[in-house]
Amino acid sequence: MESDLLPEPASSEPPKTPSWRVRASAFRDPVRDSERVADALRLPLEDAQRQVVEGMFPLGAGAPRADADRVAEQLRALGAKAVVEDGRAPSTPPRPVASTEPPPPEPVESPEAPPLDARPSFWREAPWALVAPVLGRGAWLLLACGLLGAASFVVVSLPGLLSRLLLGAALGLAGVGALTEIFGRLAQAASGREDGEAPDVTFAPPPFTTLVFRGLFTSGLLALFAGLLFALARARFPALTLGLLTALAWAYWPMGLAVQGISGELTRILDVVAVVRGVVRAPLEYLAVVAASGLVWVGIGLAAGGALVSIVIGGIDTPVATGATLAFVGFVLIGYLHGVLGYLMGALIATKEEAFLFLRER
Repeated sequence: MESDLLPEPASSEPPKTPSWRVRASAFRDPVRDSERVADALRLPLEDAQRQVVEGMFPLGAGAPRADADRVAEQLRALGAKAVVEDGRAPSTPPRPVASTEPPPPEPVESPEAPPLDARPSFWREAPWALVAPVLGRGAWLLLACGLLGAASFVVVSLPGLLSRLLLGAALGLAGVGALTEIFGRLAQAASGREDGEAPDVTFAPPPFTTLVFRGLFTSGLLALFAGLLFALARARFPALTLGLLTALAWAYWPMGLAVQGISGELTRILDVVAVVRGVVRAPLEYLAVVAASGLVWVGIGLAAGGALVSIVIGGIDTPVATGATLAFVGFVLIGYLHGVLGYLMGALIATKEEAFLFLRER
C-alpha cells in the first residue's frame, strides 16, 4: 500500500542563514541623526548617513536576532521608530496554490507606514505647536537660548581686552545657532508624537562650535538682507516695495529652515527651487504656518513691550542689567517662535510625507 506521505525532494539550494535587518523611520534631521547613529552603532559616518536616508540597517549573514534587537533599541533611544525584519523573508509572502485551509489573515496595521486615513492630520496637530516649545526639554532649550543671549550682552559690556569682545560675539552667535536647534528639535517632536500623548521634546546638546558656526551663517544671511533693504531705501524705492520684500522673506523663512534641516546642509536654505516646490505641495497648510508665525510675532512684540515696562517699573536702571534682561527675554521669545514654526513644519511634512520626499534628494 502506497503511503500518502511522500518524501520531500532534496533541495539543491544550501540552507539559508539568518540575515536580520532593522527598518527605521521618523528621522527628520539626516546630518545630526547620522552623527548620533554613527556613534551609537559604531559605524563610519558615510554608512550611517546612507542607512539613515534609506531607513534600512542590515546585519551580516548569520548575525543573531539579539544583535538586531540591540540595534533596534539603540535606534529607538535616538527617537526613531525601529522594526526588526527577517532579511530572508520576501517583501510579500507567496500565497498557496491550493490548500484545504484558508490562508492566514494578512496584517492590517503596518508599523512603518500606517494607512493614509490613520495618519494624523496637520490641522489636528497644529494646536500643539503653541505649547510644545515649553514641554519636556523644550523649556530647557529656551532657557539655554536666553542665557546665551544675556551672557553675550554682559561679556561684551565688560571693559578690557578684545578677547572679551570676541567671546561675547561667540556667545551671541551660539544663541542665534540655538534658534535653528530649537526649530529642528520641535520638528522631530511633531513627527514622533503619538495620538493621545504630549510631544516628546528631546535633544542632544551639539558642540558649542557647531552652534557658533550656524549662528554665524544665519546672522550673515540676515545682515545681507538688512543691507539690501537699506540700499533700496537709500535708492528711494517705494515703502510698499520694501514691505513686500520683507513679507516675502518672512514667508520664505519656515520652509527655508525646513529644507536646511532635512538636508543637513546650511546653504540649502538658499535653495529657492526646493522652497517653492515645498510651498506648492501644501499651499493651504503652509499659508496657515505663515499666518500663525505672524500672530506669534505680534504676541512676541507685546510680550517684549511688557517686559520693557516691567524693567522700567522694577527700577532696573543699570545699562548692563537692562540690556542683559532684554537680551534674555528677546532670545527666549524668538526661540519660542522658532519652536512653534519647527513644530508646525514638522507636522506638515510628517502628515504629507510622500509629497516632501524630494527634500531628501540631492
